[in-house]
Amino acid sequence: MAANHLKIGLSSEMNTLDPHMYVLGANLAFARHVFDPLILQDEKQNIIPGLATSWKNPTPTTWVLSLRQNVVFHNGQPFTAEDALASLKRAQTLQKGLSAFACYFKHIKTAVALDPFTLQITTHQPYALTLSDLCLLSILPKDIATKYADHPLTPQDIIGTGPYRFSHWKRGEHYELIKNQAYWGGVEPWDKVAFYILARDRTRSAALLSHHVDLIDSAPLTDLKTLEKRATLHTDMSTRIVYLSLDVSRESSPFVKGAPQNPLRDPNFRHHLSTLIDRNHLCHVILHDAAVPAYQFAPPGMPAYFDAKQTELINDHHLPKGLHLTIHGPQGRYPSDHKVLESIAMMWTQKGVSTKSESLVSTLFFPQVSKRMFSITLNSWPGNREVTPLFKAALHTHEVACGYGVLNHTGYSNLQLDKLLKESLRTINEGERYKKLEQINRLAVEDMPLIPLYFLKNVWASRKGLLYKPRLDDLTLAMSVREAG
Repeated sequence: MAANHLKIGLSSEMNTLDPHMYVLGANLAFARHVFDPLILQDEKQNIIPGLATSWKNPTPTTWVLSLRQNVVFHNGQPFTAEDALASLKRAQTLQKGLSAFACYFKHIKTAVALDPFTLQITTHQPYALTLSDLCLLSILPKDIATKYADHPLTPQDIIGTGPYRFSHWKRGEHYELIKNQAYWGGVEPWDKVAFYILARDRTRSAALLSHHVDLIDSAPLTDLKTLEKRATLHTDMSTRIVYLSLDVSRESSPFVKGAPQNPLRDPNFRHHLSTLIDRNHLCHVILHDAAVPAYQFAPPGMPAYFDAKQTELINDHHLPKGLHLTIHGPQGRYPSDHKVLESIAMMWTQKGVSTKSESLVSTLFFPQVSKRMFSITLNSWPGNREVTPLFKAALHTHEVACGYGVLNHTGYSNLQLDKLLKESLRTINEGERYKKLEQINRLAVEDMPLIPLYFLKNVWASRKGLLYKPRLDDLTLAMSVREAG
């Protein structure tokens, strides 16, 4: 490693430099280096000050944020409340992305600058996730946010207040960042950070072991024993859940064959499919103990958790005769994803439900998921402090205009769940809200439009002599890397 230069190998690549376009992990990680939000989250997803130093909630629908002074953008412009307002407006209205950030800010009714360093936000109704959602708002200079109000940023306008400045990006290969010497949070130790896109597991391991890179994310599970001997592993439990999404609404589903109607519409059949999955085998054998089984949508210790039990199998004579299913998933997006798919297909087939699996590269898979071109898909939800965002995006009835159900590709709709979710979001008292979230979790398990599979563990690997602070949200950040000692 060159003096004060850090090289990181990534399993996946961002698809845009624009921080307000696509809600993808690789994009969020890049943005976190270059831009600052008003509110930050630490490695355990606790809310901490960012460009806002403090906040108060004087009425159920009003939030007043005190902004950090003496902060400058990478181009030397001073940061004020006007930059925050322009960035919020852009994020609320920009619709060029498949998963634009607008849905996270639909609850905001008005935002005004009370003075250059005080921002007042008013919501349509009490909204419990206001601060959490503001963690996703990358702040741009007002002139840039206004200039690009309805189209993507260009590389020369990737300007934030973050700990690193954008240098260049060679798509499919690497991108580079240079430390921000004027960073308000303290100057980073790395003069330059290069991120190399190493999608293949073997390539990522080889790059680390040959000292081409200093750190890799998604340490290949099949290489963990070797990496443990020759490098340093950094492992922590994640709240990222991997699950199957089922087409529960259409009478005829494209990859359900040999049945007069779609059996995925029947909750009993969905539970039957769930019980046929040996989650312990997936976690221990396929994932090399880098995951723990999931029978619900909240891990132990998280609000909404309850002691879920598998339901009994339905009798074989209830199974449609001649039924054949195809399950689809991405290849290389999640650890051993294609092997997980193959294993589930084999489990179902051996238990009488003929199934095959098909894996596609992410660039083909996810656009087709959005268009509901599959019947059963392998999906994941990133780590967070609670499960509300998953419930809101994937389980609430599809009401995109209101910011609900934006990733509900199952067609699932439960009015009782919708009512509880909206009530929970209006409930600021955490104890009361968590009770409602448990009710929602129980309803989701009872109906099972999504089959929970497992919670992943996060595994990074580095050269010896480096320290890395794992994050619940899976983001790989140079700010979490330090030399030992």
